[in-house]
Amino acid sequence: CCDHPYLVDKTLHLLLTKGHPVTDILDIGVSASGKLLLLDKMLQEIWKK
Repeated sequence: CCDHPYLVDKTLHLLLTKGHPVTDILDIGVSASGKLLLLDKMLQEIWKK
């Protein structure tokens, strides 16, 4: 199964993001999912061009 970890356990998201600014929360979400991490790296390369 390749589900995002926060879809499996919503309490995990609350524990990891408590007290962080919104930008950090988005970064935490991206790094918790391999698919989103790959997409983020691909988009960075596309934006450079």
